[in-house]
Amino acid sequence: MTNRDMTREARDEAVLRDLLRELAREEGRRLERENEALQADPDAAVPKEAESRCQLAIRRTKSVPGGALPPLRRRPGKAAVAATALMGAAMLLLPRGLLRELIKLIR
Repeated sequence: MTNRDMTREARDEAVLRDLLRELAREEGRRLERENEALQADPDAAVPKEAESRCQLAIRRTKSVPGGALPPLRRRPGKAAVAATALMGAAMLLLPRGLLRELIKLIR
């Protein structure tokens, strides 16, 4: 690989890293706005029935020796599925150094 190619690749990686960083920031801002809207929306509150069931489960956990209950099994949300797909694509398409940077940004 020539010096020119290495310079071009480094520049491309830097541009992509900056784009991904800005995308992550924008997504964070969007999620914060959505969270604020949900916090202010009385219709988005947890139903009283569900809250009482959760409180009951917490009380039961405290009464069990060691406080151990089996872990909840949840289906992954759309965001988790999308993140998994994105990371799979990134592992296939991105150079190793840029992939490490992307992982650092996500964490």
